[in-house]
Amino acid sequence: MELIIYGTFLALSFVAYLARRLANKGDEEKISVSNINFKSFQKSFFLVYFLALLGDWLQGPYVYKLYAFYGFKESEIAILYVAGFASSVVFGTCTGPLADIWGRRKMAIAFAVIYTFCCLTKLTPNFWWLMAGRVFGGIATSMLFSTFESWYVYEHSERHGFPSEWIGMTFSITTFWNGMIAILAGIISNVTAETLGFGPVAPFVVALLPLVVCGVMVVNTWEENYG
Repeated sequence: MELIIYGTFLALSFVAYLARRLANKGDEEKISVSNINFKSFQKSFFLVYFLALLGDWLQGPYVYKLYAFYGFKESEIAILYVAGFASSVVFGTCTGPLADIWGRRKMAIAFAVIYTFCCLTKLTPNFWWLMAGRVFGGIATSMLFSTFESWYVYEHSERHGFPSEWIGMTFSITTFWNGMIAILAGIISNVTAETLGFGPVAPFVVALLPLVVCGVMVVNTWEENYG
């Protein structure tokens, strides 16, 4: 049954990819011919951003199951969930302006460090460590969906001077691949937790790799920019 499900996901993903390629073929060919530097810059952003997205999506499928595995009651699990969502709401209004002032490269590095810490908190059944992980996880999620895109827009327009019309093309690609990465992350999480039998903590351990690599790449390849 799992093979049928995975095969269906793979087939549908391939169809979606082909449909997207056909829909954007004209614009992409136009840019690839005369703007090799743009394509290179775009791909370097994708590599970092997609690693961050993968680290985020890997954690989603088994959060509830992990808490249940640790023996928490429904009410305690609800409190952990509310803490994460509340943290994202409260701190989400601050991450953008803070990145503008402090620096978006530094903020992206902080994202990788904070989200790595969140994954490590899942290795313990202690309620308060898990609570801390949820709070910092909400902060990291807010940083993910503001800092990286803001960094790209500045680099695209200010440092490289590419036409602003091309920004939409980049973000249309990230939107498409965000969905593909979510599917891939779900499969990886299921395989490590269920098929290989490592349990519900496994996806959080696996998520450490893309998050650490993402942070290292930001340190080594990104220039700092401010709002």
